[in-house]
Amino acid sequence: MGYVIWGAGRRGGNLYGYFRDDVEAFIESNPEKIGEKYFGKPVISFEDYCEKYAKDMIIISPADDEAILEILLQNEIFHFFRSNECPWEVVEMYEPEILENIGNHIQRYINRKIYLIGLSIYGILVARILKLLGCDYLLISERKCEPQFCTRIYEQEGVRISVMDCLNRGSDAEFLVVSGEKNHEITDKIMSGTWEDLFFLGKFLPKRFINSEICQFKNKHKNKRCFIVATGPSVRMEDLAVLWRHHELCISMNKIFYSYDQTDWRPDYYVGEDVNLFRYYAAEIGRNVNAVKFLADTYEWDADIREKVYKYHVSFSDRNRRICGGEDFSEGYMCGYSVLAACLYLAMYMGFSAIYLIGADINYSNTFSDSNNHFYGDKDVIGRKNGKAYSPFYTDSVIESCEYILKMAKKKNVEIYNATRGGMLEVFPRVEFDSLF
Repeated sequence: MGYVIWGAGRRGGNLYGYFRDDVEAFIESNPEKIGEKYFGKPVISFEDYCEKYAKDMIIISPADDEAILEILLQNEIFHFFRSNECPWEVVEMYEPEILENIGNHIQRYINRKIYLIGLSIYGILVARILKLLGCDYLLISERKCEPQFCTRIYEQEGVRISVMDCLNRGSDAEFLVVSGEKNHEITDKIMSGTWEDLFFLGKFLPKRFINSEICQFKNKHKNKRCFIVATGPSVRMEDLAVLWRHHELCISMNKIFYSYDQTDWRPDYYVGEDVNLFRYYAAEIGRNVNAVKFLADTYEWDADIREKVYKYHVSFSDRNRRICGGEDFSEGYMCGYSVLAACLYLAMYMGFSAIYLIGADINYSNTFSDSNNHFYGDKDVIGRKNGKAYSPFYTDSVIESCEYILKMAKKKNVEIYNATRGGMLEVFPRVEFDSLF
């Protein structure tokens, strides 16, 4: 009994790196790959799996796995793991150093009872570490777990599994969360420091992911206030003029440079995250933005943007996963599906005690490239010529991210207000922009 990985591609190859000798084969729907070898293992069809490998656990490697799930459920196959339940860095690349760093961290709990919360292929990898360390642990499933499934895992891994309802929450055990499930109890326990989050990998990433130069900005503006200027249609040039006259510290984003021909105001800090922003607007950012720039590592770092740049890490995740991370901006954060999230994490990291949003409308039309979605209207010639310059906007995910950030802000005693003129972002308390001066 072992594992069969569905998908003989890059992600499947990464997962193979973690399991190697336990992998029996790869399943492929591409007939050109079937019959070949991948990492020395046979590439088979689903029919071959049913006939020869049916006792093996399946690991689904593609991120877009709905069609595969349908096939498995239609055939009443329930012994599988989904790779998109794992942290992004684990499946998008082969990074054994992450597991080594987690192992070094866990050693402090070696003489304690450990509840490992999260039944996934990532949970199995961390359980293997606990087993090697000789820890007393129990793997906890966040959802109902079929007995046959648990039995297969025990036979394969020697891992005992229980469910959340069986947790002894009042014990002095350590609770380590490897789950990405959306679960308010898990989030609240992590926020309170009662449980430790191992799903967000910031402090366990190899050094090349972490930009220590960002640390110079920690608490740089402690107990001051700032304005985050988004680019929604509600942005008024006269409001930017007010910010300029009052010398307010400002963080802005994306294509804010389209305002520069109408105002003397300029942001102190600029944040960019979307890969399409960098792909199509790198020259404009390099030429027009003179602020200190924080750019996500989604950027390929070509010669167009070179000065005053600090790269930060973004951990991407399936939108059905739990929002987490963001406590330490130098370690990155989990994608909030809007650069607004990055600006908020950065502002809290810098020590601002009061943060005001303007231009954060987020009530975009279904056609995201619609000129009415942003204050600059038809100025975006690049966007009009190439619709691919716009990435999809997931309103529900952005609101969920803001709800998480509000919890973090309360924990840090930071006040966040929405001073946007209109819009539909109601997570943060509203305040009239004009009343602030």
